[in-house]
Amino acid sequence: MSDATTAAARVATLRAQLVPSTNPASAAAHSAATSVSASTAAGTPPAGPPPPVDVRALNLLLDHDNYATRDALKELMKSPLFVP
Repeated sequence: MSDATTAAARVATLRAQLVPSTNPASAAAHSAATSVSASTAAGTPPAGPPPPVDVRALNLLLDHDNYATRDALKELMKSPLFVP
C-alpha cells in the first residue's frame, strides 16, 4: 500500500471519528454535546466522559511528519530541565 493511500485511509478514519453523521438522532446528540453551557464557559469542565477521540491518531494527523522526533521532543520537554 502506498504512503498516499495509507494517509488517505488515516484521514478518512479520523474524519469518521470527528465529524458527526447526518443521522438526525446523532446530530441532535452531537449538538447537545457540543453546546457551551454556563459552567463550561466559566471554566468548569463539563460532566461526563471525554469524547471518543483517538488522541494518537489525531496527533499523527496534526504532526504530519517526523513522528519519532516529535514524540522524543515532547518527552524531553517534560523533563525538569525545561521547568521554569
